[in-house]
Amino acid sequence: MMANDKYDKDLAVCIKIAKEWENKMARVEEVIKTWQKAQRRTQLLKEQLERAHAGIHCKRQGAKERSKKAVERHKAVLEAQVEHTKGMEQQLKLKAHLAAQIENSVEDYVRGLKKGQAVYENIRTEVFNFATKHQAALNAMEAKLNLSPENLLFDMSSPL
Repeated sequence: MMANDKYDKDLAVCIKIAKEWENKMARVEEVIKTWQKAQRRTQLLKEQLERAHAGIHCKRQGAKERSKKAVERHKAVLEAQVEHTKGMEQQLKLKAHLAAQIENSVEDYVRGLKKGQAVYENIRTEVFNFATKHQAALNAMEAKLNLSPENLLFDMSSPL
């Protein structure tokens, strides 16, 4: 019986070891399942991280492009402002030049008007003086000839 007891004892030990082995294998399977879940979560997180990095990169590129375009627009606005300022300066110079020309033209016109008025006054005075002298000469001739204005009426039918 000894052999049988030893066999039963060995069998009990084997069953115990087998149960422990099954328990450990069950734990190993749990660990493997947990590890696989962790691997899947890790993979999902990696994919999310890659998408996030790609999104960040796209947003960064978009921001760079928008910034570049904004800088270009700002430069264009500055250039337009410079051109506008130059145009305004030229316009002011032109206005000043035209104002000076108008002022000179007005002064020339006023001088010409004054000269014309002076010439008119001179001619008027000369005509008046001539008429006065002519009238004086006529008066003197009338006095010498003793002609009255009534006698000066000529008969056109009679020859002189």
